[in-house]
Amino acid sequence: MIIFEHKVWLPQGKTCYIVPIGDVHYNVIDADKARFHRLINWIYRKVEAGDLVKIIGMGDMCDTFSTSERDAIRGAKGGKGLHDTTLETFDKLAFEIADEFIEAILPIKNCFVGLLEGHHYMMFSHYSSGKFTGQSTTQYIASRLGCQYFGRVAKGDMIFAPSNLIKLKLGIVAHHGWGAGRTKGARLNKREQFGQQHPDANLVFMGHDHEKMIGVSQRLITDPASPDGLSMSKQYLIGTGSFLKGYQTDRVIGSYIEEAGLPPSELGVAMVKVETEKRDGRWRLDFHASI
Repeated sequence: MIIFEHKVWLPQGKTCYIVPIGDVHYNVIDADKARFHRLINWIYRKVEAGDLVKIIGMGDMCDTFSTSERDAIRGAKGGKGLHDTTLETFDKLAFEIADEFIEAILPIKNCFVGLLEGHHYMMFSHYSSGKFTGQSTTQYIASRLGCQYFGRVAKGDMIFAPSNLIKLKLGIVAHHGWGAGRTKGARLNKREQFGQQHPDANLVFMGHDHEKMIGVSQRLITDPASPDGLSMSKQYLIGTGSFLKGYQTDRVIGSYIEEAGLPPSELGVAMVKVETEKRDGRWRLDFHASI
């Protein structure tokens, strides 16, 4: 688990959008690149207008080898592994796929807080990848963007400062996700159970199953500054969506989503809108999630 802290200067009247982006699968034929580029343009316009956008990369930005496929490569030829020249070819392919994605998101590169690892990535060999030997394509993308590599799980705080003397904390925990629950309830339960492990997280981000959803849980917490000593704290349970089209009518052989009969998911992202406000003489965060 990676612990992080990210400070945000957010004076009253300004808005910060926290946008978890994952399961883009940018390099495959079923990726909805047009939709993804519309999101990039929307983020760019928000930043140009003076708002803040903070992106959490949720994994599977590109689609290369799955976990089982990487295992097959390591065990190729009876465990002897692949030829050096084959590994060099794979390195070249990994760089090309990652660079195509990086070029697409360059206009918003400064918005990225960090990138989680997903299930689809490639590992660079020691033959032709230089300083990235033994690293994943996600680590390479994070390096190029200048943001933190979050590994499998990231937990931390965004610290919002409406003034030089005030710091307001928003707790976040993010996991690429696991499993393939078919019902809304199963997918929500997975996020709720994970959120229960992190009661101090206001935002629980999880992808992988391509579900774009928002659940909310309210908790009572002690608050010495409150008149009655108690406050309500909400925890959003967020399915971070996808850009992979599961069902298309012009294909004889559909995607793995269609072949497995998995439920279709609404494409795009969820996001959290954060503002600072002073209420009854106390500074507070006003944050709301939407899809």
